[in-house]
Amino acid sequence: MQTSLTGSCLYAQNSSGTKISVGFGGGANLSQSILLENQFQVIETLDETVSSVTYDPFIQNLGFQYFFHGEADFNNWILSLQPGTYKYAYGKEISYITDGEEQTVYYPVDLTYFIVPVEFRKKFFSDKYQPYIGARAEWGLRIAQEGAAEHLNNKFTVGASAGLYINFTRFILNPSFAYSLGLHNLSRVAERNNSGTEVAFTADNLTLNHLYFSLSVLFPIQVESPIKGLKCNYHQNQ
Repeated sequence: MQTSLTGSCLYAQNSSGTKISVGFGGGANLSQSILLENQFQVIETLDETVSSVTYDPFIQNLGFQYFFHGEADFNNWILSLQPGTYKYAYGKEISYITDGEEQTVYYPVDLTYFIVPVEFRKKFFSDKYQPYIGARAEWGLRIAQEGAAEHLNNKFTVGASAGLYINFTRFILNPSFAYSLGLHNLSRVAERNNSGTEVAFTADNLTLNHLYFSLSVLFPIQVESPIKGLKCNYHQNQ
């Protein structure tokens, strides 16, 4: 009896390498003013007193953002960077008494920051639709302001995010939302009375929380870093 050995070999690769994507995105945000202590009551003159300050509710403080978006995917653990221009808005209504009569003045505040958000995300599943959750930190440099905002600092926030990757042949859509918590007082104590308005007032110690809604378009520039080789199977024939 004669025994022979036959076999077949297949070209194989390991696609578990790092995936890099770049793109751009934009969206809208809502800002929430959080007072860190009681509001300051400042006597401007002998007959004029700031009596109360009321901040706009969360839903009225609409801003926007647009940014560059870059990502590195390490086997479904993702490092995401979204540096860009982020504009926030809020407003305050100041009531004061002059000559025994109550007056009301409204001051809108528009802030523009260059912000570098850094997110760490965990992606689930390997299908066309891939949800994720993540944690983020933001550092912001104030580059412009309108309204009563001359006394405000740069900012630092932390928060959480969630979203979805929708995979197409040549690009990825990434709808997402995130919530960030302000970690420090935005008001410069030394410039508290520099309101930048016709009627002077003292700025409260406050921070801003933000809710973001964004949509990004990502383009993979390195699909994978494969480990290549031959995989062979042998069979014994009698």
